[in-house]
Amino acid sequence: MNTQWVRSLLSILTIALLAGCASAGKDLVRDGTIEVEKVSSRQATITLVQVIQEGEEVLIRGQVQRRPIGRGPIPGHIDVELIEPGGGVLEKIHVGYHRRSAKSRYAEFHGTLKTTPPAGSTLKVIHDVRSHAAPMDDVTETEPHDGE
Repeated sequence: MNTQWVRSLLSILTIALLAGCASAGKDLVRDGTIEVEKVSSRQATITLVQVIQEGEEVLIRGQVQRRPIGRGPIPGHIDVELIEPGGGVLEKIHVGYHRRSAKSRYAEFHGTLKTTPPAGSTLKVIHDVRSHAAPMDDVTETEPHDGE
């Protein structure tokens, strides 16, 4: 194989990787702006939550794992509450999740907050075993649930 071609390809991949990292946004948990409180249920554990600010949007991503550990659908949905330092709820959203495949042990979720969290806020991430269609006051639906 032509070494010049391989070097060019590696250079392009390195530039793409660096550009992707540069546009990753600000991690609000890592920089101490907010804290995350995970509330798991008897049927699922919230294993990962990331909160990234990209411009004026605040993106929430994470994973939920079925209890007991194994494969299969994970019932319910994720509720997210943004709580200000004084304890008041600034925003609530429902977030659906999906597994990448039927063999996956995790389901992934993501959503977007409309409110920029003030410093010292808490993001409460709750696994709710009820149907995604269950009512919740003052809620924004961010993603349709795919039936798991």
